Amino acid sequence: MATRGCSNDPNKFCYICGEFTIKKQQRNITDFVKKLCFAYFGVKLGDQDKSWATHIVCCICVEELKQWLSGKQKYLRFPMIWREPTNHSDDFYFCSLNVHGFNAKNRKGIVYPNIPSAMRPVPHVPRIAIPKPQKNLKIYLLTPKKKTMALMMISMQQEVTFLNSSHKVN
Repeated sequence: MATRGCSNDPNKFCYICGEFTIKKQQRNITDFVKKLCFAYFGVKLGDQDKSWATHIVCCICVEELKQWLSGKQKYLRFPMIWREPTNHSDDFYFCSLNVHGFNAKNRKGIVYPNIPSAMRPVPHVPRIAIPKPQKNLKIYLLTPKKKTMALMMISMQQEVTFLNSSHKVN
């Protein structure tokens, strides 16, 4: 579904949390962000080829994912669940919102819809396990020199593990 007739640009909203994001707080969806989202939420960021989808994330969601990866934050809200909208009148998230006149200071006053094509994030609940970051994802937070060293160490550990397992006597 095209965004024709909608007064809001989808790229003013975060793909993860669905909230209105001012230009200064917008971030591109990088491979790193995609990997972090998959590691935490267990789903791939999709629909990036669709005109109705948002193609940015907010710096808050990116920072929370980085803090989770480094062990500083335990859990996040579950992300938006995006589906292709069926119409502009009552099932198109961006048309259902009025964000004109909102800025960084007053954007908390925006009321976000929960509609079939865009289901809002929900808080984490105790009965669902909190994901643990994989060691190799933490490498992305390192400087390029340290990243190279860490990748070499992982490679060496894998070789040693393989050699040890192939020499076991049954």
